[in-house]
Amino acid sequence: MRPAVALVCALRFASIGLVLGLPARAAAQSAPLELTWQGPRGCDRAGYVRERVARLLGSGARKSDSPLRARVAVHEDAAGRFSADLETETAYGVGRKRLEGESCDAIALAVAVVLALAVAPDAELELEAEPEPDPDFALATEPARPLSDREALREPLRPRQPRPPRASAYLQASGGVLFSLLSEPSTYIAFGVGTRYRRFSLEITGAAHRTHSLYLSERAGAGAELELFSARLLGCFTVLPYELTPFDACAGPQLENLTATAFGVTDPDSGSVLLVSGVLALRARLRATSWLSAALDVGVAARAFHPTFVLQGVGDVFEVPTLSPFIATGLNAEF
Repeated sequence: MRPAVALVCALRFASIGLVLGLPARAAAQSAPLELTWQGPRGCDRAGYVRERVARLLGSGARKSDSPLRARVAVHEDAAGRFSADLETETAYGVGRKRLEGESCDAIALAVAVVLALAVAPDAELELEAEPEPDPDFALATEPARPLSDREALREPLRPRQPRPPRASAYLQASGGVLFSLLSEPSTYIAFGVGTRYRRFSLEITGAAHRTHSLYLSERAGAGAELELFSARLLGCFTVLPYELTPFDACAGPQLENLTATAFGVTDPDSGSVLLVSGVLALRARLRATSWLSAALDVGVAARAFHPTFVLQGVGDVFEVPTLSPFIATGLNAEF
């Protein structure tokens, strides 16, 4: 049995048993069609469906005083597939069915076949025959033409082509805690942007840390206020590409601008130092939706240069450590 004939048979039984739910005595009568069509832009096929129903039934279709009212709502998803919610109403009841297809034309033809079989279940549908190929022009490029009935009926049966991968951008906002660098664990907030392609991503992030006051034990009331700002460039690779909870390994450079201002002395001094460090981090992402995920980062910043911070009139404030562990959590919005 050819695919087109098999699909017509399937739609015949669906139209009788699922769409209309009509009793056997009602199937014996044909009825005029009243059609309401709602669809996305470029998919208005109401006139086509009415004309196709008439052509499928041929000239032998009979009319009755009991109309067949049909409402069709067509939707297109992000992948370009179409679906239609078909609702029919007659004097004998209401029926509903959902149809799916690869194009608006395929959906329109499927709706036409279902409605034609609903109008006249015993009618012999007149499908267009496929044109015979012309051997003299077999290698020529054919111009675009409307799909025939058989082509449109076969179209939903073709496998979907996979969409090529593409790069996506994302925004992130996070809060975290940095250990060891300042006088006590330092909380911070960070914002960043990034781009992701397959299992690779590249992001840049800026962070502002809470101001800390450091008091010197040998001089009562004297100390320094510490301010820290940092910028980080990370490249990440998804080592465990789980659908719900992927895990990334990240590495990259970081710049830290540390400023200290003395207080509690006659002539307070201030100074700053720019630190360069390397960052290693592990990241776990929990997907909430297709575009939103929560992230947890655990990592460490390592510095080859770690000087002692000295302020005039105060003395040694503190020594910059070699390693500073950190932990952060936040949200990533991908688009």
